Amino acid sequence: GPSTEFHVKGGGTVATFEGTGGTSFISIKDSDDSTQAFVGVDAGVLKFQTSGSSYSDKLIINTSGQVGIKEGSPGYRLVVREDVAASSDLDPVILHLRNGSDGGAGILFSNSVNGQSKISFGVEGTGASTDETFLGFSTGANGGLSERMHITSTGLVGIGTASPSTDFFF
Repeated sequence: GPSTEFHVKGGGTVATFEGTGGTSFISIKDSDDSTQAFVGVDAGVLKFQTSGSSYSDKLIINTSGQVGIKEGSPGYRLVVREDVAASSDLDPVILHLRNGSDGGAGILFSNSVNGQSKISFGVEGTGASTDETFLGFSTGANGGLSERMHITSTGLVGIGTASPSTDFFF
């Protein structure tokens, strides 16, 4: 039996929404019509839009598989756009990688022949009260990474060591 007011069950394609002129959107509204979201296809591009001052694209996936967040024409696999006026914060957070525990986070870059590089953010110690952070840069080959540069929360920089003892140590 249906578990919601509109319930479709089946294998394969179970519903098709077809617009005219190459555009087809589904509108989703809250109960008082103050907020509206759209999911649809426009000329083969999957778009997610929300109401506001305009119905601008919030997220798109184009026919090449490129993803744009607040960017309608991404020229790369992922483009995240933030428009910042010169009179405002010139260093806004555009991408936030967050570990929900007391550890760190990282970005791993790799290629098909096992070359790797990693940018790491972490904590110097363990435990929930640890707030001494570091930024690390690692490189390696064949699946192994070694930290090549380490910057502590106190501003010490180590090249080739994760434990710099002076302002700039190598």
